[in-house]
Amino acid sequence: MNQFNRQPVVAGTFYPGSEKLVEKQLTEFLSSDKNFSNAFGAVVPHAGWACSGEAAGKVFSSLEPCDTYIIIGPNHNGIGAGISIMTEGEWILPNGNIKIDSELSKEILNNSNTVMDDPSSHSREHSIEVQLPFIIKQNPAAKFVPISMFNYSLKSIYNIADAIVKALENYKEKTLIIASSDMSHYETADFARAQDFKAINKILELNTKGLNEIVNNEQITMCGLGPVSVVIEVTKKIGAKKGELIIYTNSGETCAPGSPEVVGYAGIVFI
Repeated sequence: MNQFNRQPVVAGTFYPGSEKLVEKQLTEFLSSDKNFSNAFGAVVPHAGWACSGEAAGKVFSSLEPCDTYIIIGPNHNGIGAGISIMTEGEWILPNGNIKIDSELSKEILNNSNTVMDDPSSHSREHSIEVQLPFIIKQNPAAKFVPISMFNYSLKSIYNIADAIVKALENYKEKTLIIASSDMSHYETADFARAQDFKAINKILELNTKGLNEIVNNEQITMCGLGPVSVVIEVTKKIGAKKGELIIYTNSGETCAPGSPEVVGYAGIVFI
């Protein structure tokens, strides 16, 4: 991977590899409804589009397109820094390219003693990549800031959230912050739903500490606890009062009917 020109790594597996098929699916997933012009952020699932694309589309359809997106996703592979950012270049997708907002990325980096500029952390990770075709479809001129993390300590969560809030203080572009996360993994549908709503209720309350406690104590297998926690903290500090659940579903309802084990997907906006 060229540091300044990231090629897609899950096109053709998690979502289509051709522009024509990407556009076809995005047209199916995205509606013309715009319900939350006052949204500060969102939680969007990141599985293969066959499983979670409809849920992701419902979230993006509910939001007005923005100039800049800060996307925070889990680092499933554990490659590179515990919290990493890219500050230059662009990512290549089947339906277009999207540039990194270097000004905002560098400001976040400079404000934090936890985040590191480490493109290697993004080299094999899908959780941010699968969101970008939706953004390109809605605003081809948009820029973004990619942040990947597997360090989920509360100290680090608060640090990166403060760094983002400080960076946004004098930033003039319309910005949305997105946490890329799936919910429970490989549980029965009923158990996954019960577990997931314990976490979802804390998210809707903007209760970061409560969310971390219940996920850790109940061993809820949502993969984006850190990213969701950061987005809660940022949106709370810039004006959000609550979360709104757009959709909850699971892989048994979308791509694997009859499966004894499912992955849960929640779409949430912060308003």
